[in-house]
Amino acid sequence: MINKSINRTENAFIVTLYVEIIKNENDKTLLTYANIAIARLSLHNKILRQEFVKRRAINILANILKRYNNSNVNQTLKNKDENFGLSIIHALLNFSVTAESQSIICILALDDIIKVIHSRTKAKGLAIKLLKNLQKNKKNRTQIYKKELLMKSTRKLNTSDNQISTRFKGRALRSQSAHIKSRQD
Repeated sequence: MINKSINRTENAFIVTLYVEIIKNENDKTLLTYANIAIARLSLHNKILRQEFVKRRAINILANILKRYNNSNVNQTLKNKDENFGLSIIHALLNFSVTAESQSIICILALDDIIKVIHSRTKAKGLAIKLLKNLQKNKKNRTQIYKKELLMKSTRKLNTSDNQISTRFKGRALRSQSAHIKSRQD
């Protein structure tokens, strides 16, 4: 009985330590190591994974991913920052093995995961695997499908705009009434 309570206390301490580290975003190197540790611990230890979920580690990681995607880090592609993004996706991937976590991740981070998939970073492969894990949950499929349709429609609109602009390139567009007047003359 005493041994089990010590293990629970140790697990709670470990989880609390890592959650507090990821709340502090000043040191990206420390944060990267914490993300990797969280990823490993959440994959191999079910009790620790449940503790992390209880302490809202997924929410914190999703917020960090959102800020990372909104910064100019992706454009500069510094190696250290790319590893930072990779560590966030890795941690979320390892949390995505349970249905409860899949739902939370899909709600909080789907847009950012899709941004990572469309980027040219090391995290792209892990982000694709993460999206496949999210698709295993029936509740997430509708959300993912809606995003896919939205992206396809946006892509079609962009290509049709480009086709129109290249077709009339160099020609000034005149109003229809001006065109009729020139015919009448």
